[in-house]
Amino acid sequence: MSRTHWLKRFSPNSLVARTLLLTLLAVVCSQGVLTAIWYQKTKQDELSGIRDTSASMATMFASTVTFFQKLPIKYRHIVLDQIRNMGALVSSFHSIKKSSLLTRFQTRRLNWRLWSQ
Repeated sequence: MSRTHWLKRFSPNSLVARTLLLTLLAVVCSQGVLTAIWYQKTKQDELSGIRDTSASMATMFASTVTFFQKLPIKYRHIVLDQIRNMGALVSSFHSIKKSSLLTRFQTRRLNWRLWSQ
């Protein structure tokens, strides 16, 4: 009995109140659906951008590695020094080594990979 009493108490009695309630319900539902669609689209766009950026960076890294691999071993240190003097990315690797973010083993391994290939 309390359920029917509660339903009667809060149900809209006039036509204007019912119309307003249905309009509000439609607006809330459409807002929820559109928010879900917008969220999915934004997420998809961000993932696509991340994929494109990652592919571009991977291509650039691969071309850099290929460049150093094609150099004769005698000239690699000269080219690396020239690039460091120009302040390129290699200098930031050098500063990372100095700041001890990489262990000695990792830096030796990195140097070995650069010089042995």
